[in-house]
Formats: sequence, C-alpha cells, structure tokens
Amino acid sequence: MANEYNRAMRLGNFELRERVGRGGMSEVYRAWDETLNREVAVKVLRPGTANGDEFLREARAAAAISHPHITQIHLVSEDAGQHFIVMELLRGRTLREIIDTTGPLDEETALQIGIDVAEALRAAYRAQMIHGDIKPANIFVTEEEGAKVLDFGLAKLANVEVPLEGEVWGSPHYVSPERAGRQAEDFRSDVYSLGATLFHALTGRPPFEAGDIGELAARRLQEKPPGARALRPELTVKTEQLIDKMLNKSPLLRYRDYDAVLAHLKEAKTEATARRLGMTVQAAAAQAAQRAKRRQVLVVAAGFVVILAAFAIWLGLGHWGETRKVEFVCIAPKAREVFLGGEFNNWSKTATPMSRATDGKWRTALQLKPGRYPYKYIVDGVWQPDPANPDRVKDGFDSFNSVKTVHE
Repeated sequence: MANEYNRAMRLGNFELRERVGRGGMSEVYRAWDETLNREVAVKVLRPGTANGDEFLREARAAAAISHPHITQIHLVSEDAGQHFIVMELLRGRTLREIIDTTGPLDEETALQIGIDVAEALRAAYRAQMIHGDIKPANIFVTEEEGAKVLDFGLAKLANVEVPLEGEVWGSPHYVSPERAGRQAEDFRSDVYSLGATLFHALTGRPPFEAGDIGELAARRLQEKPPGARALRPELTVKTEQLIDKMLNKSPLLRYRDYDAVLAHLKEAKTEATARRLGMTVQAAAAQAAQRAKRRQVLVVAAGFVVILAAFAIWLGLGHWGETRKVEFVCIAPKAREVFLGGEFNNWSKTATPMSRATDGKWRTALQLKPGRYPYKYIVDGVWQPDPANPDRVKDGFDSFNSVKTVHE
C-alpha cells in the first residue's frame, strides 16, 4: 500500500490493511478493529483539506444519524493530529462504478436506489443535516441492503448556509444552481443533486457537460436541462416529470419536502413496473397492495405464534427467571459524560449515569431479568445506538435502538 500514510499503517486501535478508495479530501482503507475484532472501513482526512475541529464536530453530529441507507459511523477521532472516521465496511460497488461498467440502469432499479437515498436524506434532514455532495460515487449499492449514502462524515449542518468566496464544495456535475451561484441553500440542494444523479444513472451522462467548471456552472444557471426521454425514449413520462422537477433551477419549484419526493419516486417506480409487465398502473398497484396485505397477515400470524410460545414457556417455568448482573460498555474516550437509557430505566427520565474507566471506556451494570431490552447511550447529550452491538430494532424516529438479550 504505497501512499502518504504508509509510515504508520495504523491509527489508534485500527490496523490499516488496504486502500480501497480515494477522493479529493480523504482516503478510505479496509482496516482491522483490534478492540472489537472486526473488519471496518477507515476514512482518513487528507492534511490541509479541512479544519480539523470543524471536521470532528460535524462528523460526530453525522455519526448520531442511524439509518439503514446511511453508512454507519462507528467512531470519529484523531491520532497524532491525523483525523479519521471509522465506518462499517460495505460489500458491493458504488453507483458510479456500476454505471461505468454496465452503462445506464434499468428504470426500476434506478428509482429504487432513488427511494433508498431519499429516505436516508429525509432522516438526515430531520437530524438537522444536509449532505452537500450527492453523486453516483457517494452512493454505494450493497449486495443485500440496497443503496447506502456515503460521506455523511463530511456533511454540513442544515442551517441555511452560503459558501465562502471562492468555495463551492460538492461535485461540479451534480451541485445545485444555488450552490454554483453561492446563494443560500437548504435540503432542496440535495434534492437537485439526487435528480442529477438519477439523470446520470438512467441516461449514462450528467444533465450538463462542459469543457471547464466555469462553463459548467454557467450552463446550469442559464439553461434548462434536457429531458431524460430525449436521451432515452423508453423511460416513462412519470420518471421524466420527477427528474424535471428535481432539477428545476429554482429551489421553490422543486419538492416541498422529502415525503413529496418519495411519493413521486414510488409512483414512478409503479408506472415503470406496470410498463414492464404490460399492465395498467392501477393493476400493478393493486397487485403490490395484495402482496403487502399477505405479508402483513403472515407477520401477524408469526407474532401470535411467538406470543403463544412465550406464554407456554412462562407456564412451564412458573416464573420469569432470576435477575442477572448485566454490564454495559460504551467506547467514548473523549466524552465528558455518558448515560445509559432504556426500557429498563424509563429512558431519559431516569437514565443511568456511566462511570469512566482508565482505559477510556464508560461502564455501568444493572440487575435485569431474562428478556430483550432496547437501549441507547447518551454521549454528551447525543442519543446513539451501541456501535459494538449489531442487534438493533427501529425506534420510531428514523433511527434504531440497540437490544441487549439477557438469557435464563
């Protein structure tokens, strides 16, 4: 691995094994986490590309976002002045690699990727974050979990921002007109970038192309993008209308919120599916509704069986079991205070304070009866799942709770 970080081959408790990606601001390595004995991805911030303190603050805010379509950040730290982010290691390819290898995607696949990304951006915006650099290279298509958005560690807080003079962060083929013109922006800039990404995924080229960045910015500010069906006539009208609205030069004429974006994406995918099957949209929607109803019946039936089994076990034991001492450990060496909140202590109302050990880990122990207990850590006031525990359930707020299982 010949590169400028070869001198160390490790950062903190992480052994850097292979460089798997490189961008303008960072390099990404496949690495080994010696603390938890697992493979991870480590993104190393290249020297001189960003303010270190600002990078750490914003990346930590991004780490608090937990969503199945956002790459999970495990740790944000520094070692000897070198800032880095530790993330889950993904299996698959970026959308850019797929387009470069196989050409434009089929309509349904591209729209499903758009749905995944829009759901991720909605969750981030609810946490007061915008991404700022949505593009094919920052969308990773996994083998089993759909699309995941990369680089939220370099996102911006969602208060409306105006780039500094001379600064236009983001990729020139996908940034919004307001960013190219250094005007105030909000989540609708991410909507524009997602529209430009879908245009590329479906047609094989970005909406605007030019010889240099200045000409590209001028075309984006002055010209209307071409219709997707002009380049690929077999696309549905609904998909072209979707992309046209996302790529409107005026933020006010794009979508009012992510719910509206998602509704149109799903309608477009239904129309594309109907065309492929030779059905009407109404028939395709009815068929999808029937499948959903069958799944719901199966889930209810399975839940009833589980309840009956649990009741039978309870009758057989005659009790719920004795309590066990259960230890909780949070790895947050730079935190000022950490609390444990869960169903066992009424969450934030009576959250349990954790004690910091000499090794930088925060610990506490509770007496719990056998069962499954959702919980989270509150690190310096920020709620976050346990990065060392992969057992999770949705919490109802576009995030997840970790689950601790106490056995008999």
